[in-house]
Amino acid sequence: METDEIIYRVLNKEASEQEEKAFSQWLALSKQNKEIYLQFERLWQNTSGVSDYYRINQAKAWNTVSRKIREQPERKIRYSLLKIAAVIVTAYLLGTFTMYLMRQGPQQPMGAIAKNHIKVPLGSKTEIRLPDGTTVWLNSGSEVSYPSVFEPELREITLSGEAFFDVQKNDRSPFVVHTGDLDVRVLGTSFNVKSYPGEDFTETTLIEGSVKLSNRDSKETVVLKPGERTVMIKSRKQFETKGHVETDLYTSWKNGKLVFKREKFEDLAVKMERWYNIRITINNKRLSDERLTGIFEEESIEQALHALQISVPFRYEIRKNNILIY
Repeated sequence: METDEIIYRVLNKEASEQEEKAFSQWLALSKQNKEIYLQFERLWQNTSGVSDYYRINQAKAWNTVSRKIREQPERKIRYSLLKIAAVIVTAYLLGTFTMYLMRQGPQQPMGAIAKNHIKVPLGSKTEIRLPDGTTVWLNSGSEVSYPSVFEPELREITLSGEAFFDVQKNDRSPFVVHTGDLDVRVLGTSFNVKSYPGEDFTETTLIEGSVKLSNRDSKETVVLKPGERTVMIKSRKQFETKGHVETDLYTSWKNGKLVFKREKFEDLAVKMERWYNIRITINNKRLSDERLTGIFEEESIEQALHALQISVPFRYEIRKNNILIY
């Protein structure tokens, strides 16, 4: 049964004990879920009957949300992920919720455990707590999917993008992160995984504990110790490097810092695109290969570019959401 259907049954006092438990677990997952439920509850209380819901439709809800977004001053466009997610998911749920109310016939029994899917917009980051108490920090442009309730003997989550995991230890229930080509298996530890679509590598950095990485195609495995990092090349389907690193270079993003050390300008530009939600084009091969070191925290994109110009002379133009560097 879908999450919105369970919310309806709770509000209508029709929920079974199992549904009440699933609802309570979903509600405790994040502030975002609480905000979604409160909006449903207010809507429920302010209507005179179910017939009022028939007048709600997904397009109208989305248009209302879009209009409110356009009315915001430009300086407020970078609102937090939770606010963005709350309105977008609510707009979607209003549509599916209405369809549920209009169904004919008896209610269906609760089926598979509901799935949660969270997508982080470019230029944003967020922190979520999983049903087992594990904390996950998601970098911009990342997506995760996980069940509302984990299986007793296995905790599985699917990742596209970059995330830092602080896994709640449970010797009886391994925690597994699935990326496009790689499975990361742990019991309780802290680590970072980066596996964006369009990039030919999956990067894993271990902070504490231990992890076992398995290439699903070649069946090759690698075990990491604290402070180690490994890179798997997707096109070759094999692990390329493994060694000790400065872990802050790969995990500081979760604390709001973009740290880079002797990084090629072209590689840094990719990170800056996600960080600032902007498109960067470097029109010079020599500039692309320049190595840069620094930290960005609260700087605007223009302040960041000015800082880079101190190390590497270049000019740039900003055209709406695009930056041309030459």
